[in-house]
Amino acid sequence: MEICADVRRRFEGVLGIHTHNDAELAVANTLAAVEQGFTQVQGCFNGYGERTGNANLCSILANLELKFGHTTIGPREAAKPDVGSALYCGTGEPADAQ
Repeated sequence: MEICADVRRRFEGVLGIHTHNDAELAVANTLAAVEQGFTQVQGCFNGYGERTGNANLCSILANLELKFGHTTIGPREAAKPDVGSALYCGTGEPADAQ
């Protein structure tokens, strides 16, 4: 959190965060960055993404919406079952494989 606060003090404008989950801290570190004013978040969705060891966007979105009071994709979009279905269709795996 101190690093994110220091970066925020030194730089104006839009900041983003891209964390890896090697120590199981990717979601926590991402949430800490958002608390310091970072507005762009990168991660993976249900284990799919650039690197499956990135922060889990499902956990980040839920925490930001439900615990931190931020508006992300909104409850209507988050509740749509076709988001996950569309993702799985692109992989060729059945949706219940995960």
